Amino acid sequence: ERSAAPIAGSVNKEGTLGVAELDDNAVYKVTSKATIRGGKTDGVAPLRGPAGGVLDSKGNIFVANNTDGTIVKITEAGESTPFAGKSGDVGSTDGKGVDARFMKPRAIAIDDKDNLYVADEGNSNIRKITPEGVVTTLAGGTEAGDADGTGNKARFSAPRGIAVDKEGTVYVADTDNDTVRKVSAAGVVTTIAGKAGEAGSVNGTAAESRLSSPRGVAVDAAGAVYVADSENGLVREIHGGTVRTVVGKP
Repeated sequence: ERSAAPIAGSVNKEGTLGVAELDDNAVYKVTSKATIRGGKTDGVAPLRGPAGGVLDSKGNIFVANNTDGTIVKITEAGESTPFAGKSGDVGSTDGKGVDARFMKPRAIAIDDKDNLYVADEGNSNIRKITPEGVVTTLAGGTEAGDADGTGNKARFSAPRGIAVDKEGTVYVADTDNDTVRKVSAAGVVTTIAGKAGEAGSVNGTAAESRLSSPRGVAVDAAGAVYVADSENGLVREIHGGTVRTVVGKP
């Protein structure tokens, strides 16, 4: 297969790769035996601007369908169905399945219980979706800002990256704030790198460090957080309360 503008991907514990392809409005699942494609001609849920995808424990792919404002489920057979949100009907409504609303869901992560976490870029908030399709807002409101706090008291600004660790703690690349945020399972938000409104390339403690438009985030088994610091062209590591550069030169 040839791929046009692959934008995001994830690998599960079996080594299966899922790739979201922005320009072709398609998602590819790559195993050791085959490539399965889901897209605008497959199933009943077209992909419009897929910006992120994850694999669950059963081999299904869940896609943050950015332009369409939905989360789409693609089975191993390549059949796609709406899982959360309604095609073309955007907003910020919690609820089950098609009763929920999103605004430009940008990135998606999954925990070991198959709960999904979505960086809802257009709403500047973080959403959680259970395996049954029940959507709740974990943190953030519907207006951009830079406040730490709990639940809807916290504020984000166009988050574009998300990851979750084995304890259920969520990490967010809060892109327009130039920060990385941590969200507990109870929705408590703290800033662990950078300062809102002060872009830069400084290592050090959370308060001392500076980033510039972080767009991707991942977390390893030891709890180290890795950040694609896009405007700086760097990969940064956050571990033990300290930020350092691990790849690239500012």
